[in-house]
Amino acid sequence: MKDEHLLTGKKQIFFYGWWIVLVNFMADFMAVGVGVYAFAVFIIPMTGALNWSRGAISVAPSLRTMVAGLMGPVVGPFIDKRNGARIVMGLGGVVAGVALILCSVVHAPWQFYLSFGILGAVGMSASSFTVGSALIGKWFVRKRGRALAFAGVGISAGGVFLVPLAHELIDSFGWRFAWIVLGVIYWLLVVPASLLLIRRQPEDLGLLPDGAPASRLEQIVASPGSKTSQDSAEFGWTRQEAMRTPAAWLIVLSFNFSGLAAITILVHEVAYFESIGISTGTAVTLFTLTAFCGAVGKVGWGFLAERVNTRLCIIVGSAICIISLSVMLAFSNLNAARFFAIFIGLGWGGFAVLQGLIWAEYFGREHLGAIRGFFAPFNMISSVVGPVGAGMLYDLRGDYEFALSFLLGAWVMSILTMSLARPPGIPERVVRVEFEP
Repeated sequence: MKDEHLLTGKKQIFFYGWWIVLVNFMADFMAVGVGVYAFAVFIIPMTGALNWSRGAISVAPSLRTMVAGLMGPVVGPFIDKRNGARIVMGLGGVVAGVALILCSVVHAPWQFYLSFGILGAVGMSASSFTVGSALIGKWFVRKRGRALAFAGVGISAGGVFLVPLAHELIDSFGWRFAWIVLGVIYWLLVVPASLLLIRRQPEDLGLLPDGAPASRLEQIVASPGSKTSQDSAEFGWTRQEAMRTPAAWLIVLSFNFSGLAAITILVHEVAYFESIGISTGTAVTLFTLTAFCGAVGKVGWGFLAERVNTRLCIIVGSAICIISLSVMLAFSNLNAARFFAIFIGLGWGGFAVLQGLIWAEYFGREHLGAIRGFFAPFNMISSVVGPVGAGMLYDLRGDYEFALSFLLGAWVMSILTMSLARPPGIPERVVRVEFEP
């Protein structure tokens, strides 16, 4: 009876998958809004109060990224289990909130590394990133681009709302109290929603991806990775099969290069603007503008990628980032900073969406959690060294120009490697079973 319902069920008035999108919006809002955007506002007050160097405090977000990546193979397989994602996301939200509150009592760098860097990474990786994009990849196929986009807007919304909130809390009550407030907000937004609403995949509720009816025959003949595919689940790659494809490793390499540039810029953007003579208030406003444009970029790239080759979208987004950073370095004034804040957001903003989309398009839904989890540590290697390296170069040289110039080359390499990452096609075992006479 369940299979019959799957084949002939009527279209739902409100598809449950959009609840999955909403929960992941809130998880991304907190995980990235605090872990990347709001962190940038804490750099100057914390280094000033605790007498830390820029390089020392920059170890924390790099460590956070590294540990989050290492958690991928642990968290990923749970996403493919029936109740795994719900439990993992709920517990992850609890741990992430505890980590932020512990940041309020640090006095030595190692304490901040332990709370923000390690414990925060465990909570973040379990409640966002790999979990969220893999879940949405399971719930949507034809509308996957817009679903990932709407969830990904949470990343930028975190910057739009949490950056000024953190700035105001720090100015009014101090940075220690600000960490406590952010931790409590994390609990309130992520934990209840995860435990109540998260489900693994539409089939568990007798539904199909996108909430639209589809026949089993249509699912089998649809081309994997096609923009018109109804459901690529029948062509789902296993983790072992994906590991043997050049496409998977080229995707990893490309996002390493782009991640090196993007994460470094996001962590140090406010401090960089201040270093070229822009006031703190204006720097925070420009950083918020970057986040807002990132939200616009996510929606735009998400809808565009449903109609245009995802790989091409990634390449064009990187090119926009190269242009915006080049203008910033060439002029280093307020007008250039405005241009940079807008277009770095538009260019890079869609990458969280496009990354989730290309993995699902290339390797299908069935084992997406295990695949994303396995590649997560490799996907974040460069993001670990970028913020620390930029902070150390600032301590040595007194400016960010050399570090930012290096990031231009990273984005060029991202374009080159993504150009080579062509779709892997269909797994050999599927070809043998379905198509051999």
